[in-house]
Amino acid sequence: MESSASVQPVGVRCRAFGWFGLLLAYACAAMAADDYRESAYLGVGIGDSQVVARSPTLGAFREDHLAYKLFAGAQAGRYFAVELSYVDFGHPSGSAGGQQANATVKGAALFAIGYLPVGRADLYVKAGAAYLDSSLHIVPAYVCTVLVQNCYVGPLDESDNATGFAGGIGAQYRFRAVTVRAEFERFTVAGQRPALASLALAWSF
Repeated sequence: MESSASVQPVGVRCRAFGWFGLLLAYACAAMAADDYRESAYLGVGIGDSQVVARSPTLGAFREDHLAYKLFAGAQAGRYFAVELSYVDFGHPSGSAGGQQANATVKGAALFAIGYLPVGRADLYVKAGAAYLDSSLHIVPAYVCTVLVQNCYVGPLDESDNATGFAGGIGAQYRFRAVTVRAEFERFTVAGQRPALASLALAWSF
């Protein structure tokens, strides 16, 4: 009877140490995951943009075009990052006010990003400020005569640069130090709303 009574506390202690070991291992794994996420990263993306520019005399220009972006950021823990990006929305051709035109929009943006982890993937939202430089080149399809009043001769160039709001949503999946992203961003600057849907690769270090 004495021997059986002495065995039971030993079994309880073993189980207690076993649970403690599991909890310790889980805590170490969580800390390691957080350490992995606390890193700087560089990335490049390519996608489809909607370029928007406006002429006071001929109205709006709106076309889709191939675009690219470069970005760098720092992730602080599991749920937060700060990111700086350069975006070139492309150089599409189209029309403004019925006249042949082409436009260029590019600039930089600074974002704060919030993550919702889902296993090795993350859903995220981003918000910040953007500085965009836009230009619109219009080639008129007609010429001035003495019978046409208030017309212009030759190309018309409009340019603007301004700061405004930028935001986006996206999802990403991590393969060790490489992350694959899919995201949509919208920029609201000087009354214009250019947008970018892109796929990107980022490298953490």
